[in-house]
Amino acid sequence: MIKTKTKCLISVQGSISFIAAYIAYRWCEEKIWCNNSDVTLLIYDTCVPEENEIPFKNSLEEIASIAVFHKIIYVSSSESNMISKRRYSEAKEKLRKIIGEESFDYLFLCNNFVTFLTELIPNVYPKSIKVEYGDFFGIVGNNSVLEITYLDLLIHPIGFLKGYLKKQFYGHYHKSFPFDLAVLSMPLVGEANYLYNKILIVPDKLFVKDIFFKFSVKLYRLSNYCESLLGNSERECKLYLLSNFFNSGLCTLENEVNLYEEIILQTAFPGDRIILKNHPRGSNIVLIQLKLKLEVVFDVQIITDNHFNFIPIELWLDLLNRSQVFPIYSSSGISLKYLCSKQVTLTLNCERINKYIFFHKRQIVLQGNEMINVAINTLEYWDGKTPLWTKKGKNS
Repeated sequence: MIKTKTKCLISVQGSISFIAAYIAYRWCEEKIWCNNSDVTLLIYDTCVPEENEIPFKNSLEEIASIAVFHKIIYVSSSESNMISKRRYSEAKEKLRKIIGEESFDYLFLCNNFVTFLTELIPNVYPKSIKVEYGDFFGIVGNNSVLEITYLDLLIHPIGFLKGYLKKQFYGHYHKSFPFDLAVLSMPLVGEANYLYNKILIVPDKLFVKDIFFKFSVKLYRLSNYCESLLGNSERECKLYLLSNFFNSGLCTLENEVNLYEEIILQTAFPGDRIILKNHPRGSNIVLIQLKLKLEVVFDVQIITDNHFNFIPIELWLDLLNRSQVFPIYSSSGISLKYLCSKQVTLTLNCERINKYIFFHKRQIVLQGNEMINVAINTLEYWDGKTPLWTKKGKNS
């Protein structure tokens, strides 16, 4: 008797989410259903500038070449926007036609509800077993990013008006659903009771590292690119992982540039070779302005090739081995220590957050920064089964 293959849909919005989803999928395949699978990969709502969409897609597909997929589907920002302009029932049917499948046994999805399609996908396949792999490598219950304040309404009135009208005319009301399983490599829980009565599975560290190794050996050109960035510097280079404050509405463009400049001036010596890696969804304008400010003091190298910029820093082993790393509000500080045993230098603090971040957004950044710091420290004694960090409840 021929065993029927398990049908899976892996939905991702970027390279990190793909790796996190792939780890979750492989763990389920090997440890839970113990069966071969037909897997459809859906890339959607990448949230990068339109001119970077194709390089972003190509970079992700190169990383994904480690696996064999039944098919890979890419939904561009313009196509996603067109779907969102339909009534909810029509939008579901349109997405079903694009994916080309009537049903799936398992659906792997990040629990990030920032985009319309993220909420639409599980409602297209309501009978699937829904597995959440979390944002980054396991951030869940982070709904605070969706909270709207009066200041948000004042700063972005047109955007909120459009959202309101879309709900009224197209019936785009949030249709929530429960996840059946949470498979999180590094669980970071933003709501005190989020995992209550939920099944949490944390894949074994050796299993996770093995998958990362398989990804890294596929990236043949990355090693040469790392050498070009490092040059012949005899001293250890300094690698700064920039964040995405301005594009995320957390501060002005000027403040983001000034924040980075302050940190670099206080952590690097004149003449040092410093390497700036932009956030995959960060502003190129920030990067360019920062380079102009710093190049009179430092030997500045910026990662301008979008093909490489979209590759997660955890895979840049040659660069990591010869650099001191400064993640600026980046969860990569956690994964670098977990996966590569790389010690990082954290530089964001309350004083800088209060100085550069919008008043009404400071609490979000403070909480995120606390999560990163606590999780890194917890790795020293983490049991590999429980959350690395959990936001304390009001009564905690």
